[in-house]
Amino acid sequence: MVRRLAWLTVGAFALLLPLALLRMNAWPVVDAPITAAFNQFARRSETLDTLARRGMELYSMKGLAALALVYAAFVDARTVSARRMLVAAAVGACISGLASRAAQIVLPRLPRPLVDPAMHFTAPYGMEDDGIGHWNSFPSDTAALLFGLAAAILIVNRRWGLVALAIAVLAGLLRIYCGRHYPTDILAGAALGAGFALGFATLAAKWQASARVTELFMRWRGALAALAFFFAGHAAMQFNEPRAIATQIVQLFAHL
Repeated sequence: MVRRLAWLTVGAFALLLPLALLRMNAWPVVDAPITAAFNQFARRSETLDTLARRGMELYSMKGLAALALVYAAFVDARTVSARRMLVAAAVGACISGLASRAAQIVLPRLPRPLVDPAMHFTAPYGMEDDGIGHWNSFPSDTAALLFGLAAAILIVNRRWGLVALAIAVLAGLLRIYCGRHYPTDILAGAALGAGFALGFATLAAKWQASARVTELFMRWRGALAALAFFFAGHAAMQFNEPRAIATQIVQLFAHL
């Protein structure tokens, strides 16, 4: 089990470099045709465009539903080791969303389809640049979180994991249709999220808690459960509030 998780982790991270190269050097061959295939349906039906846009904007499609399935898998897990791996993998998935955002800052700027002049993207009805058009498109932090959570659940519960995977795929397709991301953005985010989730699960499978650590966990299990719920809630909203606070703090110090 541990060896398989380790190899899957390596495989997921190994996909990142070729996907980055495809995004930067093979955009006309890979991303543009697939995006155009989706985009041909834009503005044909106001109802379809509205459903796609509203569906993409739902917090349920950004992480809330997937995190609810993490709780479902946790309750259904029959062993302590399975729960430990699930929690560790879910934390890894959440961290992957932050890692994806950091990668967007560090990597060369790659425009999103909605504002990419080379794409000639037809915006669906009601779809406008709401300020994120200047953000780097690669990789998708939403995909990192959702596919990471799906991978975390699949480790311990196939049924709930497949539901989470279906949500992640649907969310990715909606983001392509609405011009938020190119396909390789979604695939890279998925690889990053799965890599973090599987990597954290591997570490959890190897780690054997000491009696002292187990005692501390049991003593503070209520506080830890509250902290986990609080963290999961912010993860479902993609840490919008902490990021806004951090931005305000940076701006405050910049004016000192």
